[in-house]
Amino acid sequence: MTWLLFAFLTALTESLKDITGKLNLRHVDEFTVTSCMTSFAALILAPLLFFLPTPDLTLRFWILLFGATSLFSWSLILYFRAIRASDLSLSVPLVMYSPLFILFLSPILVGELPTPLGVLGVFLIVIGSYLINIRARHIGWYAPFQALVREPGPRLMLFVALIWSFTANLDKLGLQASSPVFWGVCHTVSTATICTTYTLLKRRPPWHAVKRAAPALALLGVLQAAHVICYMITMGLALVVYGIAMKRASVLITIVIGSYWLKEDGVRERLTGAGIMLGGVIAILLSRQ
Repeated sequence: MTWLLFAFLTALTESLKDITGKLNLRHVDEFTVTSCMTSFAALILAPLLFFLPTPDLTLRFWILLFGATSLFSWSLILYFRAIRASDLSLSVPLVMYSPLFILFLSPILVGELPTPLGVLGVFLIVIGSYLINIRARHIGWYAPFQALVREPGPRLMLFVALIWSFTANLDKLGLQASSPVFWGVCHTVSTATICTTYTLLKRRPPWHAVKRAAPALALLGVLQAAHVICYMITMGLALVVYGIAMKRASVLITIVIGSYWLKEDGVRERLTGAGIMLGGVIAILLSRQ
């Protein structure tokens, strides 16, 4: 049952990272939060490269690494912008649309058609996202779906989910071209390099605010590094479907913590909706085994 412990730690560190990121965004913008988080995580994980066996790296590996981390860096900025714009419990659950997008992209990219279980998963994700915004139903039956594109947080998070549906495939290819741990560390270092370079050259970070928030930003980086390590261990010990399902379960933890710590409303509806969406994610993942 070791995998279950690390799977839970994966979900917990992901949730705490969301909460800490939300609190940091009160003082600095999403570009600074992203670059600081990835930089601190890279400083923690980079030394592992001196102890890991180096795979036989080809040009394909470097192309995949650049493509995956470029897209992922953009998605992280959008992710924190979404968290900043709306309640955590309203925006974070929308990342569970990523498996849905993957399911629809599969026939185009790899020729895989959805199974009945996959179709059930799509239905559950759609129903769950409707329940998350159920309070808007008094405007009309379609209003909860309108909220997905009207509210800035959920709208941005849908873009994040779409990007992650592409990076998931690139990550899979990257793992095949190297090894899980080596790819995870290189991915973190490359992402930090891209985010930090862009922030320093284009955004001019507010150094006084960064200095004041340095401990909280460092904590965010520690949580990111811990999340990467726990996730890699989980994926090495358990079936992929279990690892990803537990990772997405972090949404439920985030909603509970957000409702009590950040005083967010509508926790019952959003927790119910997110739970149904998680069931849809698991159904889609099982359909692809």
